[in-house]
Amino acid sequence: RALLKKDVSNNKTYYYFGNRISKSSEIYLLPNYDEYTVAYRDREDIFINVNHSKLDERQNALFNNAVVIDGKVEGLWRKTFKPKVVNIELRLFRNLNLNEKKELKNITDAMQLLFTPLLQFQM
Repeated sequence: RALLKKDVSNNKTYYYFGNRISKSSEIYLLPNYDEYTVAYRDREDIFINVNHSKLDERQNALFNNAVVIDGKVEGLWRKTFKPKVVNIELRLFRNLNLNEKKELKNITDAMQLLFTPLLQFQM
């Protein structure tokens, strides 16, 4: 039987079921307009670390592909195509810790299998 748990963050109260503690960093490369970043009216907590100098000319993180680390938007990414190469550029808002670097390496290795052309990552 799951018990309702409570967490207070930034003077806001959140209720949830289950265990929220993760043993490893969770990193996701989300497309622009992903439900996680646009579906909620109050997005303050997930966009708290946005570095506006790394945004595109529209200056809104919602319009960019997001790098989400442990539930927070911690960077942006974009994909460009060149002959025989798919280039993924990451613009992170902060330096990654060792666990986050390992998780990101796992993600890039998995993405390499999805693309038949050569996949290149830039940070």
